[in-house]
Amino acid sequence: MKKTIVTLSAVAVLMGSTAMADGAADKHPDLAFRHHTMETIKDNTGALSAILKGQGEAENFDVYADAIAANAKAFTVVAKQKVPGGETLDAAWENFEDYSGKLDKFTADSAAIAALGNDATMQQRVAAFTALTKNCKACHDDYRKEH
Repeated sequence: MKKTIVTLSAVAVLMGSTAMADGAADKHPDLAFRHHTMETIKDNTGALSAILKGQGEAENFDVYADAIAANAKAFTVVAKQKVPGGETLDAAWENFEDYSGKLDKFTADSAAIAALGNDATMQQRVAAFTALTKNCKACHDDYRKEH
């Protein structure tokens, strides 16, 4: 069941990027894919945050964590195509070694939180979530356009 949900999540991201919704039809496909993938990561991160605050269904922790890990891996692969634009600052391409390193850390952090599974303690979940979101913020601070 869990793998089916993660697969469906990945398919939905691919379909969304192919359709290039939200007026993105004039964008390079990699830009639309990066955008939709990050939106999926943001939504799943929000779900994990709710669980950690006691507001979500704790038994779904691994589903959201797996979705983040799958989308992080996909985002990292596509971002390394170095297509400028979207919400990514030119600084990412100018400092690609640092940017790429942060993406690799993000992928590793997301794999670590996914590896916890539903048997993890709250302390383990919070520590993994903190590491993940700290890395997200570091990359966004340096390489994402402000909103």
